[in-house]
Amino acid sequence: MKLSQHIAVDGSINYGQSKNDLQLAILSGSSTPQILSGSVNLHGQFDSGPYFVRPKLSVFWSHVWTSAYDLSGTLFGLPISVPFPASEFDSGIAQLSGEVSRLFTLGSGMNIMPYLEPSVQYGFLRPKGGAILTGDLKSVAPSAWSGMLRGGVRTSINTVLLEASAGYLSFGQPDLDVWEAKLRLSVGF
Repeated sequence: MKLSQHIAVDGSINYGQSKNDLQLAILSGSSTPQILSGSVNLHGQFDSGPYFVRPKLSVFWSHVWTSAYDLSGTLFGLPISVPFPASEFDSGIAQLSGEVSRLFTLGSGMNIMPYLEPSVQYGFLRPKGGAILTGDLKSVAPSAWSGMLRGGVRTSINTVLLEASAGYLSFGQPDLDVWEAKLRLSVGF
């Protein structure tokens, strides 16, 4: 929904369900996790001379729940059953980002738009307080805050849009280096 000439808001609500078939040595079973999620995005687009500035504030929330299930099997002809209780958790992330870009128009209808996109995010709801297992099976809780920086270029020729970008996604997370590279092609029809 457009709030003004330069600001718009959008949102979504989603429901999903999957079936997980599990196998652990001689034990097997299945679980059916369900997820309810939603997001709200407030974004703007402003011209600042030859530059475009696109700030964005996003909030994402999800609730995941799984009914109780058993892993069962037989060992030396004896039935074995390991019960797993029902579980549920919530997660939530708020992200503030902005893109600064500039459009260059070349001959024959070709446009080139380099851009830079810094971002900071905060995990305001994290399962188990954000605790994760490391590669050596130690439990650690990384910071709820992280930052990223992406840069790239978009080009269009008539109805074809090509975008290439790269970014570093783990500022503020010690001992973690997450890099990203994307190449995207889209054709309008």
